[in-house]
Amino acid sequence: MVHATSAMERAIEDRNRLEPHAAARVRALRRARRNAQVRAIRVRRILLTR
Repeated sequence: MVHATSAMERAIEDRNRLEPHAAARVRALRRARRNAQVRAIRVRRILLTR
C-alpha cells in the first residue's frame, strides 16, 4: 500500500511538471473524495441513531 501510494505520488509529481493544472485537479479530487466520505459517515450515523 505504502509503495503504491508513493509511486502514485511520484507519477503525479511528474505529471505536475508537464501539466501545471494537474496539482490543483488532484487536490480538488482528494477534497471531493474526503467530503464524500465524511458525508457518507454522517448519513450512516444519522440513520443508525434513529
